[in-house]
Formats: sequence, C-alpha cells, structure tokens
Amino acid sequence: MYQVYGADGELYGPVSLDELRKWIKEGRVSASSRIIDPITGHAVMASSIAELAADFAAATQPAPVQPNGPYGSNPPSGPSAQSPYAQPGPGASSPYGQPGPAPGVGPYSQPPGQNPMVNAPYGAPVGYQPKSKIIAGLLALFLGSLGIHRFYLGHNNIGVAMLLITVLTCGWGGIITGIWAFIDMILIFTGSMNDSNNQPLTS
Repeated sequence: MYQVYGADGELYGPVSLDELRKWIKEGRVSASSRIIDPITGHAVMASSIAELAADFAAATQPAPVQPNGPYGSNPPSGPSAQSPYAQPGPGASSPYGQPGPAPGVGPYSQPPGQNPMVNAPYGAPVGYQPKSKIIAGLLALFLGSLGIHRFYLGHNNIGVAMLLITVLTCGWGGIITGIWAFIDMILIFTGSMNDSNNQPLTS
C-alpha cells in the first residue's frame, strides 16, 4: 500500500497500486509527487517507481486530433478556403465551368430599374402612374362639360354620361355638365377626389 503527499503537505492513503494509477489518470498525482515507498518506507518521487512509469507516460501523451473535414480530412483554412457546397462569389467562376453571378445581382433579384412595383402606392396596380391634380383641374375647367377630366382620372362611365348629356342635347345639357364639372374642379383642387384606383392626385 502506498501513501501520497498532497500539494497541501498532508499525507493521504494508504491506497493500492490500482487506486494510485487511477489518481494519475485523474491528474491528482504527478511525476513530481512524493510517495512513501512501502518497501523502504522512504518518500520518493512518483516517477521513480517502476510500476508507475507506464502510467505517467500514457498521461503525458497528447490526445489524437479528430478529423472534422469532409471524408475524414481536415478542412482547409485561410482566405482561400471554400466550402464544397458554397456558391461562387461575384464574378468568380464555378467549379463546373459556369460563371458566378454578376456583382450586385443575386440569383433571385431583378436588375435595378426593372421592378415595376418600386415606389408604387399601396393597392395600386402594376405599372401605375399617378394622376396630376393640376392637369385634372384644368381639364375640368376648360373641357369639363365633355367629361374629359373624368376620362383622365379613369372614371370612364361618368365621363361617357357627361359627354352624352352635352352632345345629345346639342349643347344645352352643357349647362348641367358645366356646373357638374365646376364642382368636380373644386373637389380636385381640395384633394377630395381620387382617381379610379382610389389613389390621391399628386400636386
């Protein structure tokens, strides 16, 4: 049975040779630890005990490096490293001979200036162009009895009605449509009338 001096100077044990080997694996006993030799009764260095030489040699060997790269090899490192499944960078060529995406253009993006919905008002159709309040008001002022301002705003049914009233009455109905157009002009300039897409008119 063996006795071991701890780092605090206290004497621990007695312990068997197997228990002492377990302490070496756990790091509780090092090669420089002092151990009481059961044969001589003197304190000796742990590394001088022949039965423990193999245990100290095994404890000092570094742990093997586990491969973590694809197919059992370490992955490359550095700026040239690239995943085997990564997309090629802008302007770079792919491993299959096809050029990579152009700078600033992704695989699902549209070239700049070709998206018709950019800056479109909410609820407006694709390719919508806002109507001008000034143009609509001037059309109502000068050609309002013919309903031209209503055609401009997309209110085609009302524009046809105003046009028919004026034409079929040989101009006499223009008095009614003229008053109607004057009211429309006020609504246009006050921002109370929208176009056929229910979008406000621009100044």
